[in-house]
Amino acid sequence: MLRLFSDWVSTPFTALYKYASAIQLHRSLISCAICHKNHYDKLPAIFKHLHQTTSQPSHYAVSGLAHHLIYKGHSIHMANHFEFQIRVYIEDTDAGGIVYHANHVRFMERARTEWLRASGIDHYWHQKDYHFVVHKISLKYKRAILMDDLITVTASVVSCKSTSFVLQQNIYRGEIMLASGEVELACISTAMKPLRLPNQIRELIQKELAHA
Repeated sequence: MLRLFSDWVSTPFTALYKYASAIQLHRSLISCAICHKNHYDKLPAIFKHLHQTTSQPSHYAVSGLAHHLIYKGHSIHMANHFEFQIRVYIEDTDAGGIVYHANHVRFMERARTEWLRASGIDHYWHQKDYHFVVHKISLKYKRAILMDDLITVTASVVSCKSTSFVLQQNIYRGEIMLASGEVELACISTAMKPLRLPNQIRELIQKELAHA
């Protein structure tokens, strides 16, 4: 298990559920991390939360985590919940050191892109049969994002139509929500006409909604 934990720290976390039951997985990873304190900080926040709040995590919470969580660098993907971390640089801010309001939209787009990549749909950028465009977006700014903040941008599927789908996206600093928004993405053809969602993307969205 120590080797398993070491491998997990340095490589994508995909299928550890094969090696242990859901609760055993949680206990084993936490135990290994505590024994190797220099690795504890590398645990995804969801594991720390489970460890700090309960010694008997619910089977639903941990099995859902084990089945659906993918840990890749700065992203976490669970059932209908994706998180992507972004560091704020000076180029993202205005003269007052506050993130320019339009950059919130950029941060959300990055998270959507990484959500597709983590879901195995990275071929989207290499095909020319269809495109996704923002059909509608609403955004509420709650607190300022500052230079050097480490923010977490989330994405969750809300609904799906034949040619479009809606994502709820939030931006956090730690547990503090900084902004929230809803984005409707429409699929169009190369002739700029509405197009039915590709099967692989429709299946992904329906799978996410099934776990909502």
